[in-house]
Amino acid sequence: MRLLVLSILSSWIALSTVWGEPSLQDTLVFQEQRLKDALQRLELTRAEIKKEQLLMMHKLSAQKDELKQWKAKVAEGEQKKQTRVQQLKEKQQFLDKAEAQLARFVEVQLPDAIASVDEGLSSIDGAGNREEIRQFNLHVEANIWEYQQLLDNSFQLFNKLVSAADDRSKVQTWKGKVVDAKGQWQEGLWLKLGPIHYFSTPDHRQVGQVQEREGRSQWTVWNNDQGQLLRQWFEGTATTIPVDPSLGRWEQTNIDETVQEHLLKGGVWVYPIIGLGMIAVLVGLFKGLMLYTVRMPKVSGIRNIAQALERGRAEDALNLAKRQPKPCREMLVQAVTHHESSSELVEELMFESIMHTQPKFERYLGVIALTAATAPLLGLLGTVTGIIKTFKLMDIFGAGNPKPLITGISEALITTELGLILAIPALILHALLSRRAASLMAKMEQHSVAMLNALIKIKSQRSVE
Repeated sequence: MRLLVLSILSSWIALSTVWGEPSLQDTLVFQEQRLKDALQRLELTRAEIKKEQLLMMHKLSAQKDELKQWKAKVAEGEQKKQTRVQQLKEKQQFLDKAEAQLARFVEVQLPDAIASVDEGLSSIDGAGNREEIRQFNLHVEANIWEYQQLLDNSFQLFNKLVSAADDRSKVQTWKGKVVDAKGQWQEGLWLKLGPIHYFSTPDHRQVGQVQEREGRSQWTVWNNDQGQLLRQWFEGTATTIPVDPSLGRWEQTNIDETVQEHLLKGGVWVYPIIGLGMIAVLVGLFKGLMLYTVRMPKVSGIRNIAQALERGRAEDALNLAKRQPKPCREMLVQAVTHHESSSELVEELMFESIMHTQPKFERYLGVIALTAATAPLLGLLGTVTGIIKTFKLMDIFGAGNPKPLITGISEALITTELGLILAIPALILHALLSRRAASLMAKMEQHSVAMLNALIKIKSQRSVE
């Protein structure tokens, strides 16, 4: 600033000298005065700036404090928001879990319970309840109810069935009719003991239990000790009643099932499995008879042929070879016929005879191996079709009652059982017959080697002579 003032004064003095302006002293005084004024204004401006700076600093500090407060409030709000979101998630998970449990109860457990109660109903006193269950299942399959309506109707039906079950647990007697084994109506007295029903003629000569079989009530007259005890109860001379907790099912387990009935439960795939089994049995009998009746030449026979050739009696050796059992006969005839030829030729001729016999031994063994490999696959195919049938029946009847599913399960298991029953013996039979065929081939090779060595020995002796 001072340099600027001095430069201005210097310029002014120079100009004053030239133009004759006021003196230097006046100019300096004037400029000093202006400088003072400018400095005063500068000080005032600095003071104002300082004052404004202090005010701005105070405002900035206040705004920073306010900003910190807002940030703290925002952080607190965000934390509350996260806590609220986590609480909402937990409540939603709880609601989803409860809804899933409720849906499982309505869709699986409650129908299973209804089906279990339905299974315990007899045709004697459960016709009305069965009709309600049938109508309920029809409405469920048609999907015409809302969820809440389905829930209400399910609980209503279940409670009604439970009440009916409580009523059936009481001992009741009444007069009525029943159809006997001859299909005729018999009048008499009914006795209801929970799910068990008894019937007696008016004179109490014929008494027995009424059971549900194939959807209808069947009266079984008891003529044994249990019948005598039941007759005494109806007459009022006994206080105990014979009870069958299985409701007659135990007697059904003792019924013998024929092989034909067992196989018919296996479905359509039983027939090809049985067909393969019959073919394997026939082939096995044929090949077993063929292979185990094959006779091999004795070592003495090979020695006699060699001795005849050694003595020069080729005709006698040929006759001996023709008297040997098949299939070595052709091989030995070829060896005797060409005994004068080279050893290599004789060896090739006998090997050709062996190769000609080998297919006869191994013929049809592949059928048995094919049966052993195919039978389990057919059984597995029957298993798959049985499982598919089971799922179809589950789709129709539901999973609560297992009785309709027995057909598919029986088909799945019986075909697998039959396939394994066929495959295991077929595999063993194939192994035995193959081993027998290999043993016969080894014996033929052994005899061929013995014959070839005898011919070589004869030729070596003649060459020495």
